[in-house]
Amino acid sequence: APFKALGALFKGAEEAQFIDFAPGSAALDPVAAERLAALGKSLAPKPDLRLEVPLGVDASLDGAALGEARFQRELQAAMRKTLLGRKGSDETMPVPAFETLPPEQQDQVLTALYTRLAGTEPAVPEPAEPADGLSRKEARAQAEQARLQWLEKESRARAIADPGDLEQLGQQRGAAVQAALLSGTGLPPERVFLVRDGKVAASEQQVRFELAVK
Repeated sequence: APFKALGALFKGAEEAQFIDFAPGSAALDPVAAERLAALGKSLAPKPDLRLEVPLGVDASLDGAALGEARFQRELQAAMRKTLLGRKGSDETMPVPAFETLPPEQQDQVLTALYTRLAGTEPAVPEPAEPADGLSRKEARAQAEQARLQWLEKESRARAIADPGDLEQLGQQRGAAVQAALLSGTGLPPERVFLVRDGKVAASEQQVRFELAVK
């Protein structure tokens, strides 16, 4: 295998074949960047070899990470609008953490969030009958909690990753790997190819790119 053959050239050549990214991120860790630089230097004097770098994402891991990031962005926007009104457009104005808000304000924020994501006001199901022995206050608090949980769950379900964001993430990862291979290594850019049909897969809760030497 080509990468096994490169193992004689520098320590860590075989490991350089695999690049792991955190879900939702295009950042290279320092060890990976170092290995890629060494790989670029080792390939530079071998004009008959070229390197293929995949472009891509793992739909499950990256989709969940980008969906969560979108949920948090949309939640912040709903909080700014609900709590600050017209001043919400001023990014310097601080907003408290959602968890610290009283239930009635959490309800207002989540209702605004759901409406923003769904394009319609929420139709929250009627709460279950309270258990025997609960006071009115306890039953009210239980119903309130059930409403908040429903609003958050349904809002999260609608805060899905945008296909364009997934596409951009795949491109950014490929570009990051390519830059690490080329920066100061002497490897000509025309020998590094970004390919859409390369190997990208989940590996221990990371997204793994497998490079190919041709």
